[in-house]
Amino acid sequence: MTFNHNLIITIALSISAIALMCFSVIQIDHTMANHALTKSIKDHEALYITTNNGSNTSLPSFSINELRPHWLESPHNINLVAKQLEWLQFYSPNLDTQIYRVLLLEQSIRMRPTWANAYFELHRALEGQSSALGEPETILTLGAQFGPYDPSINFVLIEKQLEQWPTMTIDARILLLERLVALLNAYYTHDELSVLIANSNEITRICSATRFFGIWIPECYP
Repeated sequence: MTFNHNLIITIALSISAIALMCFSVIQIDHTMANHALTKSIKDHEALYITTNNGSNTSLPSFSINELRPHWLESPHNINLVAKQLEWLQFYSPNLDTQIYRVLLLEQSIRMRPTWANAYFELHRALEGQSSALGEPETILTLGAQFGPYDPSINFVLIEKQLEQWPTMTIDARILLLERLVALLNAYYTHDELSVLIANSNEITRICSATRFFGIWIPECYP
């Protein structure tokens, strides 16, 4: 009986060790994938900056063909893949990746339904179209509920209100400007926020507010 008991313990420990080793290998691979995707996205962002500065450079070497299906088991990696596809379309306009980005981000939300950033990215990817998870406004509202302090989501909400500026009351305008100034004072160095400001249709009003309140925003001084 003692022998059998010890044998069972030995087998159990061996199985646990094998399982832990397999898990470690998978985790290492996921981490490597995460690093590869992150590096590729940073390379594309750097390329965008150098291109705008008039520098000559070539596209990053990372190819979407290097992606592996099991990398998509992580919501974070799924978001990185969607961002990678967005950059590929930016530099290859004939390559339409929108439908794939939407499907990926929907899956990311299903896997991690409380991650505000996934809702924000899906709202961007939808470009005004509906999603299997709801209309764009619904997606953005859910993102705000799960990430009430997320700077990107708050900026988009403020931007949408700025679009209604001509019909707003004086009191409503003052409250909106106070929200905008508070956001910019707290997060003006946030990379994603800088991109949103630079590409905003309301950049004229945003920059007027920043000058009036004495907030220096690089995007307002090209």
